[in-house]
Amino acid sequence: MRSAIKNDLTDTITSGLSRRDLLALASALSLGGVSSTARAAEETIKVGVVVPLAGAFAASGQDMLHGAQLAMDEINAAGGIKSIGGRKIELLPGDAGQSPESAVTTARRILNDKPVASIGCWYSSLTLAATQVAEQRKIPWLTGSIADAIVGRGFKYSYQLSAGSEDSAIGLLDAIKKMTPGDARLALITDNNAANVDVKNSIRSKLAVTISSEQTWTPPLSDATPAVTAALRSNPTVIFLGATSTSDQALVIKQLAAQGNTAPILMGASSAANPIFLDAVGAKGMEGVVVVTAVAFPGKGTEAIDKKFADISKLAFMGCEALTGYCNIHIIGLALQKAGRADPEAVKQALDALDESNFAPAMLLPGGSRLKYGPNGRRLGTTVELVQWQDGRPRVVFPSDVATAELKRKI
Repeated sequence: MRSAIKNDLTDTITSGLSRRDLLALASALSLGGVSSTARAAEETIKVGVVVPLAGAFAASGQDMLHGAQLAMDEINAAGGIKSIGGRKIELLPGDAGQSPESAVTTARRILNDKPVASIGCWYSSLTLAATQVAEQRKIPWLTGSIADAIVGRGFKYSYQLSAGSEDSAIGLLDAIKKMTPGDARLALITDNNAANVDVKNSIRSKLAVTISSEQTWTPPLSDATPAVTAALRSNPTVIFLGATSTSDQALVIKQLAAQGNTAPILMGASSAANPIFLDAVGAKGMEGVVVVTAVAFPGKGTEAIDKKFADISKLAFMGCEALTGYCNIHIIGLALQKAGRADPEAVKQALDALDESNFAPAMLLPGGSRLKYGPNGRRLGTTVELVQWQDGRPRVVFPSDVATAELKRKI
């Protein structure tokens, strides 16, 4: 019936038209009769998401992608980028893999598709490699990775949402003081990710603590027994586990329990507050573990977005990785709105000029009442959080403005 109506209508409007008019009408009909303005609104604005989607770091990368997708859906459902004709955002996901080489390869492939910006890679060593490609292509790259070198190399197109490695070391000292009164003997069990190397260097140079043992590996870790055995033989009063891979972290935690460890455990990677630990270690095994994170974990004021994320992702809660992906995509959306143009240089100029005090996604972050980047590309006002696993869920215990629980010193 619809076809018959369409044919009758076409016969009516074409009667008496010249051949030239008919050709013009045919062209319009082949495009669905859509105006150039409407067609432009249908063209998506591409944004890269280069994160580990398989291998040792996959849990973190997948959660970051989930958070980015949630932000994209919110922006598009609200009418897209209104200053650019309501154009919608489209994510270009790519697997950063486990090595700097794979991150560079994927970054090149994603950036070849000409996104206006990209986010990634979570794991600092991968981010340090991928951002070199973004710098060469002059495409803004937003990250939650914490290595100080990301914004310490003089790059112009790198933007860091989180606090840095030196800040993390200072936060670690604060956690040690809170957890272990008196002189501390600190056992370091870490991988050689760039962020952990930075943290350890800061510990050695800036913190007045005795390092009783230092064990390091290149991820992924196959057997945690030697590192844990050596660490416990040094009789530490506190253990710092600086592993980035959730699988490596789980191996070490389970081995510490198997060898009867009683010292408090501090973890220095934001991935340590990932919901995957409920399956990998269990709520009982994680109870009392403190995560010193330079990347924000959802705290006070994030209840609504946390529930929304959990409902959509089917995960127990929203972790640091998901919040990072969520906030960075919203920041790109804000920059696009202010730029009024969908090209990388316009987005960069908008990011450099940002100074927002009421931007809702940034207000989910500690120190996030203001969204502004410093000259080096790091967000101003960043701070370190202490997050403690309590009753099967990580809870922010510091700083007080976003805390959802008090620190438990004895478990």
